[in-house]
Amino acid sequence: MNNLRKQAEKIFTENLKENLEQLSPDEIQRLIHELRVHQIELELQNEELQRLHLEAEESRNRYADLYNFAPVGYLTVNDKGMIKQANLTCASMLGIERGRLLKLSISYLIATEDRDMYYLHRRKILETKTLQSCELHMQRKDNTQFYAHLDCAPDLDEKGDVTRIHIIVTDITEHKQTEEALEESKERFKSLYQESPIPTFTWQRNGGDFILVDFNRAAIQITGGKVGDHIGDSAEELYKNRPQVLSDINLCFRERSTLRREITSWHFAPGRHLFVHYGFIPPDLIIVHVEDQTDRKRAEEALNESEEKFRSISTSAQDAIVMMDNDGSITYWNEAAEKIFGYASGEVVGKELHALIVPQKYHQSVTKGLKHFQKTGKGNAVGKTLELSALKKDGTEFHVELSLSAVQLQNRWSAIGIIRDITERKRMEEKLRTMSLTDDLTAIYNRRGFFTLAQQQMKVAERTKKDMLLFFADLDKMKQINDTLGHQEGDKALIEIAAIFKEVFRESDIIGRMGGDEFAILAIDTSDETREVLMHRLCNILDNYNRSEGKSYQLSLSIGIAHYNPETPSTLDELMAQADTLMYEEKRNGQH
Repeated sequence: MNNLRKQAEKIFTENLKENLEQLSPDEIQRLIHELRVHQIELELQNEELQRLHLEAEESRNRYADLYNFAPVGYLTVNDKGMIKQANLTCASMLGIERGRLLKLSISYLIATEDRDMYYLHRRKILETKTLQSCELHMQRKDNTQFYAHLDCAPDLDEKGDVTRIHIIVTDITEHKQTEEALEESKERFKSLYQESPIPTFTWQRNGGDFILVDFNRAAIQITGGKVGDHIGDSAEELYKNRPQVLSDINLCFRERSTLRREITSWHFAPGRHLFVHYGFIPPDLIIVHVEDQTDRKRAEEALNESEEKFRSISTSAQDAIVMMDNDGSITYWNEAAEKIFGYASGEVVGKELHALIVPQKYHQSVTKGLKHFQKTGKGNAVGKTLELSALKKDGTEFHVELSLSAVQLQNRWSAIGIIRDITERKRMEEKLRTMSLTDDLTAIYNRRGFFTLAQQQMKVAERTKKDMLLFFADLDKMKQINDTLGHQEGDKALIEIAAIFKEVFRESDIIGRMGGDEFAILAIDTSDETREVLMHRLCNILDNYNRSEGKSYQLSLSIGIAHYNPETPSTLDELMAQADTLMYEEKRNGQH
């Protein structure tokens, strides 16, 4: 300030002193007045400049606070991937001091298993020069990982080249855990749906109609497999001669409620007497649970006959017929029950039924259900046919099918159970199921199993508009392995390549051996990057396998890949033919 004043005085002395001597007193007074006004004006301007400076400083500080303490991380990297800027939130998120963070490449912060994904993402930004997002695992200083969502925006120079990339880092670990828990819940529901002993059918709203979109294994059993012929059928067409059924489905949907009806089946289980429960599931599904009441009806009709006739029928029955009174004690035990459970009638009549033949794991629920049954004659098992476990006299636990009915005698509720030993049936069902769908050598799906599941998945993909990829693979030089090392070694190669496919693809993808050395994989719900990611993973795992010690041959594959586009859907046979052609082209070009 002193230097400025001295300069001003010098200029004043040099330029204005002589002029002042020529001025009259009045002119000098006016000049002094003007100078004082100008001085005040300068002081006001100075104060305004100081105020603006303070506001700018405060604004800069607020911006710095917003940047550094934002709820998300901010990173800026150059076109080589080196970090040039980072806020405190990001440094804290990664557990790395900001000064050290600015010396690192962003790839150092990406979990090893996700770096390929990041490189593909970065390449897409450089190619498209547009905002891109991805989700991957990032690694903290202590080597722990968190799931992050990256929003990446490029900066372009005058030539349109990417010079910097601004990245917003959001920790979505909790969100992902919630998603995984939800997915696990969905899988549990799906498992419960499929494994439920109650036949269940799912209808989906389609305009003013409903389409049959799913059913469980119990539904296949009760219909003798006929329900599979009706998947995709409309309710209006299927029930055009049964207006009451259509009316019930529409009423359930319209009122978002549940309905219970008693009908005789025409289509799915002709002649069977059923209790049908309609339930609405938002936003557009009707779940139909079916109770086959045919056997119970027959049992009730038999109870209306004389006691002698009942005893005659029960004596000749192959199923155990057991009657329990309101106190839970056995009052009747037929000859089939003696054979099935190993107890003579005299040993059990008058004793508590549940203590003798019910496994410990059911005791709590049975005790609770009995109290409700004693008052109302109702319970979770009453009026249903259930598959569960029971105990023989020697303590052996075995599978039974139980049909339980309630009857009121002298104003007290009693229960009649028809019990069938289904041990052999369960054994055969499991054996037949495994034999019919699974390849004995590799333990993956055989041709039939692959086509069965793939056809069903094609319908789902067409309905949900999801892309898929069909991989058709041939194990190279299989004949050479068999001829030089023997068929046992050839079988081992097939087993190894099946295990590699299981490691590469997801559990939800369908993997099958088509026969010989040919395999097919249907990768569901795919994106543009899926093909490259899967092939990269397959090549890495094959290379690791071939580099391992003790291998007398190298595994290699010829692969054709066909894309299923839901907008222009293809049949499974068309996809197989396309992938097969591409596979043989690769085999010829690569001279495998």
